[in-house]
Amino acid sequence: MSLAPGNPSARSWVTGLSRFSERPMAIRKRPCRHPQQYETDWMGRTYLGCPICNRWKVMKAKPAPPDPKRLAA
Repeated sequence: MSLAPGNPSARSWVTGLSRFSERPMAIRKRPCRHPQQYETDWMGRTYLGCPICNRWKVMKAKPAPPDPKRLAA
C-alpha cells in the first residue's frame, strides 16, 4: 500500500475518513419515506417521527382554538 497523497484508500487508512463521511450533511438529512406517526410518552410530550428509522421530533403543544359557542356571557 502506497501512502501517496492522491491515493484515496491510503488517505482513508491514514486519516480514518471514508467516502461516506466526506459527503455533505444535506444528503444524509433527507426525511425517510416511511409513514409519519405521532406518539406520546408518559409525560405527555408528543413526538412526530418514524419508528422504523427511529427519528423523532418533539412537537410543540398547540392550544385548541376557542369554541365560539362557549364564549357567551
